[in-house]
Amino acid sequence: MSTQDLNMKATYYYKLFRVKRDDGRVTTVSMDPVLVTHACRVVPGGIDIVGKLVRKAALSYKDGTSKNCSSFVAEQLRQEMKQASEKKKGAAALANA
Repeated sequence: MSTQDLNMKATYYYKLFRVKRDDGRVTTVSMDPVLVTHACRVVPGGIDIVGKLVRKAALSYKDGTSKNCSSFVAEQLRQEMKQASEKKKGAAALANA
């Protein structure tokens, strides 16, 4: 390994959303693009609905609730994905009955 390889920083990519928090401040939340892509597939409505869910979650964030606003929003999005997935499974079970 060369010295140049050791000095290079890892590159990380994020999907950024501009959001307003409950205190009125506008900020940016950084979301894992894999999480956002998966959410777009699971949650009906695609990126538009996912964006609305992200903004809604950011509005409900309170300081100290989580490590930071981005991690709080990511967890809320995971919960929404879980609910959407359970609804799809329920609908599929009814269709097969």
